[in-house]
Amino acid sequence: MIDWIEVRMNSPEFDLFNQVAISLYEKESPRWRLGHEPSIQHLHSCSVGLLDGKPVVRYAIYDNPQLLYNGEKAFTVGSWECIENQEVATLALHRAVQQVKSLNGTYLIGPMEGSTWNSYRFSLSSEPVQFFSEPYHHLYYNEQFKSAGFEEISRYLSQYDDKMDYDRKSIKEKQAEFIENGAIFRKLNISDIQNDLFKIANFCNDSFSNNFLFTPIIPEQFVEKYAQLVPFFDLDLIWIVEDDQREIHAIILNIPNHFDKVNKTFIVKTLARKPNSKFKGIGMHLAGLAYLKALDNGYKKAIHAFMIYDNASVNISNKYGEDAEMKEYALYGIKV
Repeated sequence: MIDWIEVRMNSPEFDLFNQVAISLYEKESPRWRLGHEPSIQHLHSCSVGLLDGKPVVRYAIYDNPQLLYNGEKAFTVGSWECIENQEVATLALHRAVQQVKSLNGTYLIGPMEGSTWNSYRFSLSSEPVQFFSEPYHHLYYNEQFKSAGFEEISRYLSQYDDKMDYDRKSIKEKQAEFIENGAIFRKLNISDIQNDLFKIANFCNDSFSNNFLFTPIIPEQFVEKYAQLVPFFDLDLIWIVEDDQREIHAIILNIPNHFDKVNKTFIVKTLARKPNSKFKGIGMHLAGLAYLKALDNGYKKAIHAFMIYDNASVNISNKYGEDAEMKEYALYGIKV
């Protein structure tokens, strides 16, 4: 018999929500580097299930008013942590489904902390080891979702490249061609980081608008989120392309893999271009330019992270180096 309680963030009772995760992972676990934690935005409720008075399962429900799946209203379930007990997991997930049904939702998607701007997806394997920005969790969570009736609605891929092959001459020639046609290449403006991130937020909202499950982020929230990452950036690996009106046409954001203490590795975190940009092929070129700068700075490996299958990013990833499959991730959904 599971006893359920709903808890609010920053309340004394929220300790029960945290205790579920604490009981499931060792102190040295990679889980504590980065995990599925609640996001305040769109958060509807946090639930904890107690078995014989002990917290054994937790989840959060999110109501993102702009999130649609198959053209219908979707909620998300995130912050999932559960003991290895399918009966307990099924009870919790079915309870979440009933909550969404009472809120007139049509679909429940997870794991996702409200939107694709936050943590989402389950890893399908634990090897190779976790890289920077990649959440860690128990792999049996995938089976818990599937056994409770959820179906895989999308799969993602992280690839690595330890060949680092590229044609320096052709990249430099293409660079000159873009500049001749009016492209302005620049770095992130650290001296005015707030305004620069605000500008990038608006660009990303436009360029990602057709992505699967996309919902726009409020620019101020984007600024707050990414300003916290600035100390972890290698500014030589971030490039912005603008026209003579200072309108952004493309951006590539790479970040060092701070978890790899053996090989100097960078992660391709964000690559985006303006739809119908007059600078044809600018996204592919920025990927090559990033490789050139990374090699000059001593990087030995690259990780192309969290690419959705059939996405153009996979094609760009395959262009530079003979990438080998590194890890897959799944996202699940159920019709309420």
